[in-house]
Amino acid sequence: MTAARLIVYGDFNCPFSALASRRAAHLERLEIATVEWRAVEHAPDIPTQGRPVEGRLAADYARELDMVRDLLAPGEADVLRLPPRLSNTRLVTARYAARTDLRERLFAAYWHEGLDLGDEDTLTHLGAHDSDDATAARWHDEWRATGSVVIPTMVDGEGAIVPGFDALAHLAWLAAPRLRGDMGGEAPCFAHLLDDE
Repeated sequence: MTAARLIVYGDFNCPFSALASRRAAHLERLEIATVEWRAVEHAPDIPTQGRPVEGRLAADYARELDMVRDLLAPGEADVLRLPPRLSNTRLVTARYAARTDLRERLFAAYWHEGLDLGDEDTLTHLGAHDSDDATAARWHDEWRATGSVVIPTMVDGEGAIVPGFDALAHLAWLAAPRLRGDMGGEAPCFAHLLDDE
């Protein structure tokens, strides 16, 4: 059986993307799919220094984490924790573009350890020393060219664009066909930050 070839666009500060990344890693370990993960900065209006996760932002993040928990398939662990800071992901996206082997480590650093992925010293400590701004910019342009404004967005081997919850459902379906079904709609990951676009 030939492994599926997928492209997935996601952002490190998005809990839906964190779930998509875990599912993509599972598919790769099972040799069901090869996944090209392309990090994108989906909310460029986040200040460079980030924002404390408090007030409305904390409530929004907590709501999204509850939605992710509702999407977990049997056997998928509930491992995401509310981070103390909403990171601007411009720098980590460029650093990841130079070190794509760090994807799982970067998600864990943010969602398990609460580290600020907008902080240069933190990224250096995690092994993300170099930047590839050109690749990061290309990924962003290609994501926008899909017509999707949500993440995760998946492009399957035939070029079909699958956004949001449907992308998460498709990744689960590939790993466990018994989980087939429509989870419906697009993931609202920080949709409130995209209202002006």
